[in-house]
Amino acid sequence: MDAISDLIYSLAGGEVESIIDVYPNKAKERLINITIEYINKRLGSNFSKGDIESVWKKLNFVYTEKDGGYEIQAPFLRLDLNEPHDLTEEVVRILGYDKLVEKIPKVEINNEKDDAYIKILMARNKLLNDGYSEVMTYVFRDKGDVEVLASAGGKNCLRNNIADGLKESIKLNILNLPLLDMKEVKVFEIGTVFGKDREEMHVAYGDKKNVVEVKLEEFIKNIPVENIEKLISHSISASPFKMWSVYPFISRDIAVWVPEGEDKDKLKNILIEEGTNLLIKDPYLFDSFSKPASMQGGEGRTSFAYRLVFQSYEKTLTDEEVNPIMDNVTKKISSLGWEVR
Repeated sequence: MDAISDLIYSLAGGEVESIIDVYPNKAKERLINITIEYINKRLGSNFSKGDIESVWKKLNFVYTEKDGGYEIQAPFLRLDLNEPHDLTEEVVRILGYDKLVEKIPKVEINNEKDDAYIKILMARNKLLNDGYSEVMTYVFRDKGDVEVLASAGGKNCLRNNIADGLKESIKLNILNLPLLDMKEVKVFEIGTVFGKDREEMHVAYGDKKNVVEVKLEEFIKNIPVENIEKLISHSISASPFKMWSVYPFISRDIAVWVPEGEDKDKLKNILIEEGTNLLIKDPYLFDSFSKPASMQGGEGRTSFAYRLVFQSYEKTLTDEEVNPIMDNVTKKISSLGWEVR
């Protein structure tokens, strides 16, 4: 203490009046009781009494044998040691994780069926079969019956309906119809809504013309009960996930006259071949019709109209990048004697 006081005086100057506090030399003892059985059970190990005591000695722990186990006096600076599991971690750290035998734990599977989950599956299966696609919208809204303490972007309430979010989703998805190969947007959501004194599971579904929202119980009451096991099995069947691009897409439509009887897939394969890796999905045939030879004054012809969707995973595409691709497509088609409309 005197040496520290002299150092402060020599660096800072001034006067040292007196010592006003002395930190205790010894803090209150923290005693932890542990047994060999406790350690081995949790580690799945078979460490002996000698192995365990060697750890206490290497760490300079003060210990005494007590009731078939040990009472460890935790060192003052080891604030991480408070419970038996802390000491167990020290044992395996010192003796080595390689001493543990790998063993897969036995898992007890509960086969009880969750009624709420079954009801959601029934509703989802019904809507998917009716041609709807599932979406997930935000639970936080700018208005509602239940407020939250902190939120982002002014969304300081829990939703009291699903329909508002679904309508917004429909507007956004209409812009992506070419990317989705769809002519209309039909979406649904199954989720929780929050009232002042209640939480309810609702189902909302609709298109750009109308959105319907009802309670889950009400929605499924007229749905015939199917094979539940088959329904559950179908719901958990995995399908590969493919990441989407965050950059906007560009779509191009092309209609081509080909000789009557020509396979439409021949044109489709040309579009795929010339479309480069920026063509992110197979061309979509959205229109076709034929003109027989009697109407042409010669050979009959068929028109196939395809939609091509281009998108990059690295940047936003420009017309200057897509137009040369379409020029090459046109040249290839013309070289076969076909006519681009």
